[in-house]
Amino acid sequence: MMRLTLHHVGCLVENIPAALAAYPEACFAAGASEPVLVRSQKVRVCFLPSGNGTFIEFVEPEKDNVSLIRMLRRGVTYYHAGYFCRDLEECVRDFLAAGARELTRFASEAFEGRQCVFIVTPQRQMIELIQAG
Repeated sequence: MMRLTLHHVGCLVENIPAALAAYPEACFAAGASEPVLVRSQKVRVCFLPSGNGTFIEFVEPEKDNVSLIRMLRRGVTYYHAGYFCRDLEECVRDFLAAGARELTRFASEAFEGRQCVFIVTPQRQMIELIQAG
């Protein structure tokens, strides 16, 4: 039984409305969510449904989010996959045992205050683990 469910692919953008304009409404059945400020991460995010319960998460860094702005300037756009976890702590332990390292933990306004953890795999892929509701 899978303990993780893909929720979204995170995409860095300079401006959420401009990014959404590049995704034709005719290709996506439902519109994007309203942007939400995730204060602890210094980003605004919104979700565009992409089918089968998955989303594209548009991540717009606040002006003082130096690390994400630096990534954007280097041309990094798609930068993480977000997964719902039935047991967040168990998933974190499993990733750490497999050689990943934990970057940050936070409660996200985008997920009703649920706990989230960013980790980086030994191959340098970033994954967001989100406590399932």
